[in-house]
Amino acid sequence: MAEQKNMKLLLIEDDPADVEYLRELLNDDKSYRFEIDWADRLNKGIERNINGNYDVILLDLGLPEENGIETFRKFRDACSSQTPVVVLTGLDDDAAALEVVGMGAQDYLSKNDLNTKLIIRTLRYSIERNRLLQKLQEALDNVRTLSGLLPICSYCKKIKDDKGYWEQVETYLSQRSDVLFTHGMCPDCLRKIYPDMADEILRELEEETKAKKLQD
Repeated sequence: MAEQKNMKLLLIEDDPADVEYLRELLNDDKSYRFEIDWADRLNKGIERNINGNYDVILLDLGLPEENGIETFRKFRDACSSQTPVVVLTGLDDDAAALEVVGMGAQDYLSKNDLNTKLIIRTLRYSIERNRLLQKLQEALDNVRTLSGLLPICSYCKKIKDDKGYWEQVETYLSQRSDVLFTHGMCPDCLRKIYPDMADEILRELEEETKAKKLQD
């Protein structure tokens, strides 16, 4: 039997009957061991999310303080965490649920169609999508750090970093991106440093390149 994985979940739901039903559905799954925290009010859920460390959040859109889109908006604006949120909707809330997905929720579940397989799959996919989105955002942030003006020495071509230190171009770029460098010599430098051998070396390299293209 495969070992159960742990999943820490925050459930924000004001109806105790729905809470119990969701607990039963989650506990029916044998692949995960759920640690469930429950908040029956939006403000309590916001406080617990700020102080907790959850893998995913189930948020009912119909709570005493707020209803529909405003429920998610208030929760999102109050929480700075990157925890994925799956919203729970009633019979007539599908339109609102789709809208909050556009506002940043990872997915939604209708209370009228819940079953163990569906809810587990939705939670798993939401966590994975959120992880991939965070990786993408990190990559975009790295790209942005390389935009704008960079102080570069006119002679040695070292770059001045944001702390005032001068670094080799290779070091600067490698630390801020996934770029890896291989070293070679351009034709101009080759002719300058090896004037007697440059033409022969370049001719051999050109022949090797042509041969490789034919093989490919």
